[in-house]
Amino acid sequence: MKTKIGIDVDGVLAIHYDRTIDMLNERYNVYVNPRDLDTYHFEDYYSEHFGLNKDEMTAYLTELWENPNYLPESAPSLPMIRACRELAGMSLDPQGPYIVTARVEKTRDMTKAWLDRYGIAYNSIIHTPDKASFVREKKIKYFIEDAPHQALEIASTGCGVFLIDYPYNRRVNATGLNGIWRVENPLEIPHLIRADLAK
Repeated sequence: MKTKIGIDVDGVLAIHYDRTIDMLNERYNVYVNPRDLDTYHFEDYYSEHFGLNKDEMTAYLTELWENPNYLPESAPSLPMIRACRELAGMSLDPQGPYIVTARVEKTRDMTKAWLDRYGIAYNSIIHTPDKASFVREKKIKYFIEDAPHQALEIASTGCGVFLIDYPYNRRVNATGLNGIWRVENPLEIPHLIRADLAK
């Protein structure tokens, strides 16, 4: 069975959160264990727990994400990349799933180079902070995400969301019955899609 699939990049395909937290810890001379980060926005956690300036941290993180040498060095999620090979064959779009990222447009070339380096098949790369609108417009049936706010907004369109498990998204109710499945191992996703489509 073929279906329309969307996949996020950061926290799903590309993993750099531990590295980013190490850099923040060093820059601000504090210690946060990545497993304790219970909010998606680093600057919220650090300002709340250490009284750091949120605007300054936001500016630093923006600079980091736009650094041409930073994101390209992100580690690949090997289980997710293996799952993508199977998902490409399940995609209604012949080229593969849509890659939908909140990364700014100026990171397009580095994002494309990173995806190509790991042999990830995809239809196109969409840069938008409003993923839910894109999902609705393209009638995407399933989406793979890690950000809690994005997962909830995407699920509200009727799209099924596979939420990659992190401490910062565990407040999201993800039972599968509500259209959001919590996934620890991305290799489960093709099987979950097949089971859902067979209902």
